[in-house]
Amino acid sequence: MNLAALQAPLARIISGFPGEESRSRQIPYSARAKLRRKAPPCGIHELPAELLIEIFALSLFPQHEWSMRRLRSLTRVCKLWKSIVVSTPSLWAVIDGQASESDNLFAVRKSAGMPLAITYRYGFGSLKLFNPFLDVLQANLSPWWMLDIDAPDRIFAMSQSTFQRPNPSLSHIRLRSSKRFDQPGPWLILKDGCPVRSLDLTFISVNWESPRLTALVQLRLRHTEPIQENRLATILMESPSLEEVVLINVRLTPTREWTPVGVLRLKSLQLFHLEQTLSTTFDRIVAMLRLSPTTEVTIVNVDVSCLAEGHDPILFHVVSPIPSDSPCIRAKFKRNRLDISAKLDAQRKIRHYIHGSYAGIRLFKPMTMGCWARFVVKLEIDLPKGFHNVPVDGIARLSNLEALVMSGEAWVADALSVLSRRTEREPDRSMGGWPCPRLTSLDIAFLGAGGFTGLSFLPTQAQAISKLVQCRWGDRVREEELGHSLAAMSSLTIRVPDGLSDAPAIDALATLACRSAKVLGPGVIKFVSME
Repeated sequence: MNLAALQAPLARIISGFPGEESRSRQIPYSARAKLRRKAPPCGIHELPAELLIEIFALSLFPQHEWSMRRLRSLTRVCKLWKSIVVSTPSLWAVIDGQASESDNLFAVRKSAGMPLAITYRYGFGSLKLFNPFLDVLQANLSPWWMLDIDAPDRIFAMSQSTFQRPNPSLSHIRLRSSKRFDQPGPWLILKDGCPVRSLDLTFISVNWESPRLTALVQLRLRHTEPIQENRLATILMESPSLEEVVLINVRLTPTREWTPVGVLRLKSLQLFHLEQTLSTTFDRIVAMLRLSPTTEVTIVNVDVSCLAEGHDPILFHVVSPIPSDSPCIRAKFKRNRLDISAKLDAQRKIRHYIHGSYAGIRLFKPMTMGCWARFVVKLEIDLPKGFHNVPVDGIARLSNLEALVMSGEAWVADALSVLSRRTEREPDRSMGGWPCPRLTSLDIAFLGAGGFTGLSFLPTQAQAISKLVQCRWGDRVREEELGHSLAAMSSLTIRVPDGLSDAPAIDALATLACRSAKVLGPGVIKFVSME
């Protein structure tokens, strides 16, 4: 095929008419109309009406936001689209609090009794439309399939009676108030068998006791009324298709004479977020959870002291390790915080986050005791002054660890001592019994007396690093003769205080640099000056 010969016809097709744009304006209107009639048909007009209706619905309901303006704009495109929109009741089945009363009445007539989506967004000028909005709701008896209201507390208080009607078709509920207000009972009554798929409540109460919620896919609760402990467990247990659970400042009422039975296996869950500022404990609920390894877990300001004392707490039994042959977990421990990221493949990365007074370094020992230990490839421990009894012996159990970052006081030297000794725990004897035999990157910072986070560098600390280098990598020829395949160090970074002036410390630093360079080779050891 001669592509060069097609350039001119292609240019004429793109421009719509042969010649320049200035010449096309000189063509009579009748001639231009004839050319348009001869134009090839547009592909979208060949789509079946059912598919066009689905496309229109997606364009009208992005994030469940509908407007009369969008709908009427579709009717102005062409006669075909107008006829499809006008004759499709489902596209009109919305009562919008930001539309005029006449528009809402017109939409109700066009919907022909289909289940309605009720939506209201409080904003500038919307308050004057609220009473007409309520009038339309009260005058119409059609069922509702969606209820989406985001408004100040006074709007919810004045409209509670309007929304007390039974709605057996409700599947999507999103009610967000600006703050808590006096509610003489549940603001919304859910009936048994109501097919609720999405429940998103902020400062709003529902009747938690009566309905069975078996179709839930999304559960988001913020600052709601107290929930019985056994009721929440029942909701989670009866919703196997849950994909998202977010509980923020939800008060949990302990249930007397209730013993958790079995476990909650939420295999489809993609996000579990638990955040509390109250003293309410979720220990028994969390202890029942069993989640997929691809579930993102966030636990913030929750008292996990009871679970932290066990051998298999919180994350390490809630989420199983990544089902992969290659380790891929990166863990970061701080004083009251634990961050874990697990890279499943080139596209997907899962994050787990625990923050609170009993999280952080308290969970380090349980992690190294459990089945997660062999999946950790990078570990970072960053602790302020005052932390001494860090269970550094657990580092030896991380058999696939490749990178280690440590910042702290005397426990850092203890960790270096652990890495300098052979261990009997190493199952692969081809590594010579060394802990963390795949370790290739090490970043060290010692905290001292120079303020809360001030760095220090003492001769004794230099000796601890030098001992590690000499014992672990000093006799590589002997290790090779014994058939041991200990990984070689590729990066050793030591962070020292800016303006180090102590003569013994400077001598120790110089000695460490020379001896380590002879063992590790050039370009491996680095000193970084920090304030």
